[in-house]
Parts: sequence; C-alpha cells; structure tokens
Amino acid sequence: MKSNLVILILCLLFIQCKDTDQASSSKIENNNTATEKENVTNKANQVVGGFSATEVTPLIKELASYVLNENNITSPLKEITNASSQIVSGKNYKFDMVLEDGKKYRTKVYVNLQNEKEILDFELIP
Repeated sequence: MKSNLVILILCLLFIQCKDTDQASSSKIENNNTATEKENVTNKANQVVGGFSATEVTPLIKELASYVLNENNITSPLKEITNASSQIVSGKNYKFDMVLEDGKKYRTKVYVNLQNEKEILDFELIP
C-alpha cells in the first residue's frame, strides 16, 4: 500500500512538472510571436523603394540651379529643405527651394544612369 502511494505521488509530481514546462514554453512561444509581429509591423512602416531623407549635397544644389535655370527663375537660391532621394533605374531627388524673393518651390528631378536630368515635378508652394 505504501509503495502504491509513493508511486502515485511521484506520478502526480511528474505530471505537475510536465505542465509547468509546457506553460513555460508557451510563454516563450507567445513572446517570440509578439516579437515577430513587432518586426513585421516595423518593416511594414518602411517603404521599400520609397524616398529617404538625405543631406543637401553639392549634387542637390546643382540640381536646384538646373531647375531654376530651366524655369527661367532669376531670384537667387536662399535655402534647400526637405531633401530626399529614391533609388530607381537612376535616382529621383525631391526637395524644397526657398528663394531670396521669398517664393518657395517644390521639385522632383530624375537623374538617369547616364547622368541626364529630367524635371518630373515643379510647383510653387505656399
């Protein structure tokens, strides 16, 4: 009788330990799933192939001069803001220009692999 009782207690302890292990692995699995969901959400917020902010480089200053010349604008360039670029078959550049006369323009310029420029968008902004 005593041996049956000892075996029963050992079996109950074994079952209890097994349940605890499964609960722990479930928690780990849930944590991993939550982390995976966060990673997917973060990746979804990043636009593959989209525009990325960039510094105002000498090339962007050159493109601003090109845009102003092509549109016969004589007021000197005061500042370039909101510069961004996008890699395509070549590169798109998007930026805002503030001129000395107070006017502001937003433009997008495409530069192909042969370094040829094309103005894709040019607008006066308030």
